[in-house]
Amino acid sequence: MVIRKRMIKEKPFNLKILCLAMQPASETCCFGTDWECKIMLFYDKIVPLDKNSRTKINLSPIRTYEYAEKTSIIPITAIEFAHAAGDYPIAFVRDENGTVTAVVVVGIREGENLIVDADGNWTADYVPAYVRRYPFILGSMAGKKNPVLCLDAAAVVEQDEEGEPLFEKNGKPGQYLQSMMDLASDYQAQVALTSTMIELLEKYDLLKSVSVTLETAAGSLTVNGLEVVAEDRLQALTESQVYSLFDKGLLLAVYAHLISQKNFAGLAARVPGE
Repeated sequence: MVIRKRMIKEKPFNLKILCLAMQPASETCCFGTDWECKIMLFYDKIVPLDKNSRTKINLSPIRTYEYAEKTSIIPITAIEFAHAAGDYPIAFVRDENGTVTAVVVVGIREGENLIVDADGNWTADYVPAYVRRYPFILGSMAGKKNPVLCLDAAAVVEQDEEGEPLFEKNGKPGQYLQSMMDLASDYQAQVALTSTMIELLEKYDLLKSVSVTLETAAGSLTVNGLEVVAEDRLQALTESQVYSLFDKGLLLAVYAHLISQKNFAGLAARVPGE
């Protein structure tokens, strides 16, 4: 990662703007009277899964990642940091309300995902859970104690002969739906741990803002709006503060985040020439 202060011709890309289009780290998806959730990254129309239509809804497992081709950052949970650190820069972005979200950076220009190729293939080894769980998501409704399984209605094809029924004839979830339910449930649980990590990083004043300037085939490109862990502040933590991160299993995630900064060079190498 190269941090520079010189002026460049390319207009800097501010990831803080993109952060406004993502669900914050709390991952709470609340429904109004119209049964629709506010729009989130990738999702066009989030609706609760309607059991009354369970015999009609067929859904084919996602085979391409075209739905992710126009995003430059993707939310990630702390438990994924060690897996993702081999492929992506891991950073933090803060929205206008001060909410911090952990993300992987997959593009350095607006509307560009350098990991998804022209055929919709994901070209990195690790696919973030946020991407893998699409088109499903867990939400909440007033009067409902347990989370509600939802999906993007835009991904549903009713009475599609090629799709797999979400529910079996006896009303139980089909194999594909059950696997996605498990993934969505696990993701939500990991979001809670990630929120704890971010709270500790802020409590110990470990995050600092950076601008990243990279030399690419298209020229110098700058990304603003990123925050990373300041290594000098991390090294200055007290023994009890370090233990609080270790005790929650978060110290590995912090170091994986730091190691991942080397991946900005690989990301820059993917930028096509003009």
